[in-house]
Amino acid sequence: MNNILAILAALVIGAGIGYFIEKSCIEYKTEVEYKRAPEYKVHFNIAAPKVELLTEADFKFSDTLIPAGFNFPDSVTEKELKQTAYDWNMERKYLETLFDNQYGKFSFEAVVKNNRLQSITPSFSPIEKVVTKYAVDKWQPFVMASYSSLGHVSVGGGMFYRNIGVSAGYTTDFSRKGFDVGIVYKF
Repeated sequence: MNNILAILAALVIGAGIGYFIEKSCIEYKTEVEYKRAPEYKVHFNIAAPKVELLTEADFKFSDTLIPAGFNFPDSVTEKELKQTAYDWNMERKYLETLFDNQYGKFSFEAVVKNNRLQSITPSFSPIEKVVTKYAVDKWQPFVMASYSSLGHVSVGGGMFYRNIGVSAGYTTDFSRKGFDVGIVYKF
């Protein structure tokens, strides 16, 4: 009986010492990954031009004034003027990506109507460097208990250093007693 108590006491003391060794031997790991950050988007309308030089006009094409003295060539037909009016009133949006690389993605949307830039919307999505630091225990204690179909009962414990461990235990079938030592590897 004294042997059992001595072994159990040794296991408890060993587990306590292992616990404190484990807490003092912490390994820090760092993982670096690059993630696309949220998109920064700005929208602004283009104001009227700062300077416009206009003279009196005899012919008004929507809000465009044709200067006095300007003559259309005789080759201009009514069909061509209709096509020009249609094209002039067409709203066009331009979507362009200026770059999409390790720094992020920069693109813009521009709207043109009536031969004028109406609005421009730049968009920039930077790539962020995300650094994650976490602690990994070098030493990890464990305890175990088992029962065998042959009537054996075992109790024990041990210590893992990273993936390799050493175990010690007390085994009995209540008529014979024994001590076992083992090496453990975790995947």
